[in-house]
Amino acid sequence: MAGLTTQESPSHRVHENIELLHGQLQCLACHDRDDRSQLHLADGTKLAAPQTMLLCGQCHGPQKRDYDHGSHGGMTGHWDGARGGQSRNHCVLCHNPHAPAIKPVTPMPGPVDARRASNEH
Repeated sequence: MAGLTTQESPSHRVHENIELLHGQLQCLACHDRDDRSQLHLADGTKLAAPQTMLLCGQCHGPQKRDYDHGSHGGMTGHWDGARGGQSRNHCVLCHNPHAPAIKPVTPMPGPVDARRASNEH
């Protein structure tokens, strides 16, 4: 399906400041032709806003897999579910869906094992 550029879109005034830098994708790869506020999967299945992780995951499988296992995306709360709940970030909290690339970051150092640290001194 050929996509419309933001300039050709009926809602271009709303999107006139958006620069689409998401690979070779065009607007209609994710947005509905008639209602740009509505998103859809590649097979045309329409999505409610809380389901947009499925939209990201259909093309970004390794990142979605890592997210599902806790190594991509931020989380607050408890690793041990028995001690309390967790809250997970959504893709668009860190990535702009129209230009998702972010600069690489260096992870923080891991925790220090107090027993191991005391044996090294």
